[in-house]
Amino acid sequence: MDFDDCCSHWYVADIAYALRDILEDGVNWENPSLQQFLNGYEQRMELDKEILKELPWFLRMHNLVTFAKLLRTVDLEESRDYPEWLSGLHKKLLDKLDDYRVSFKK
Repeated sequence: MDFDDCCSHWYVADIAYALRDILEDGVNWENPSLQQFLNGYEQRMELDKEILKELPWFLRMHNLVTFAKLLRTVDLEESRDYPEWLSGLHKKLLDKLDDYRVSFKK
């Protein structure tokens, strides 16, 4: 088993992490996918609407953690001997890091 990413968070962080792809451009409370998720969540657990307003901060926290992980991932020695797929992946990850850097300035 891989427990590298195990951690315990407040439930709002769990919601932010689960919905990170549909919330990539920010929290749109009218998003039908977000509404469906929250409706389903509320069937199992009561949600404090005031606390949900903190969702953008938890998305930012998730992005910062992911950014840190990516920094460790791309820390490779320069080499011309890497296979093409690895060089391509390395470039994609570097580009993603740049995207995160830009988003942090907003």
